[in-house]
Amino acid sequence: MNHLKTYSVVFITLRSAVRSCSPLLFVNPIADQLWDFYLDHIFYFYFKYDVMKFLRNLFGQNKDGQSIYKGMIEKAVDIYFLNYQDPDRIADEIEKLTDNKNDTLMLYLFIPHVFCRIFLPEIQYSEFYIVVNKNGKDKQFNFSDSIIFNEMLTVINNNWDTYVGRDIMKVLFHSGDFRAANQMLGKGSKLEDLKSIPPRITDRDSFN
Repeated sequence: MNHLKTYSVVFITLRSAVRSCSPLLFVNPIADQLWDFYLDHIFYFYFKYDVMKFLRNLFGQNKDGQSIYKGMIEKAVDIYFLNYQDPDRIADEIEKLTDNKNDTLMLYLFIPHVFCRIFLPEIQYSEFYIVVNKNGKDKQFNFSDSIIFNEMLTVINNNWDTYVGRDIMKVLFHSGDFRAANQMLGKGSKLEDLKSIPPRITDRDSFN
C-alpha cells in the first residue's frame, strides 16, 4: 500500500511540474493542449506498468513472470509419489515446504483433487470449497480466487505426461472424488452424469 501511495505522489508531482513549464514551451494553445494530452498518457503508462509489476509480485509471480509456487507444487507432487502409502508422512513432508498452514492444507488436500480433475474432466466439479471457520460456521471459497490452486492446475497439467509415466494411480488413490466416481461407475452410472460435492475443510486453526 505504501508503494502505491509513493507512486501516486510522484506521478502527481512530476505531472504538475512539467505542466507548469509547458506554457513556456508552447505559445500556441492547441500545441499546449496536445502536450498536456501527451503528458497524461505517458505518465499513466509508466504508473500503470509499475503498479502492475507490483501487483504481480504481490500476488504470485516473481520478476521473471514465473509462479512462486511452481517449485513448491512440483516438490509436493513428488512427495505424493514417493510416500503414497503413508498419508501422514505426506502431510509432514509437505508442511516442511511451506511457510504457513493454509498452503500446507491446500497442497495436501487438493493435489489429488487436481489430478482427478485432469484425469476425469467429464465430472461436473464444484466451483467452490467449504471451510469451517473458527466460529464453527461454513464459509465458501471459490477455486478461481485461489492463486495456489490455479497454479496447481497449471503446473500439474504441464507435467502430466511425466506424472502418467510415474503411475498417477499413486496420487489418484488419495482423491475422494476419484474413489466416489469409481463406486458410482461400478453401479452403472455414466461418467458425464457424475457431479462432485464441494470439498470441505474442517481445520479451524488455518483458515479465517
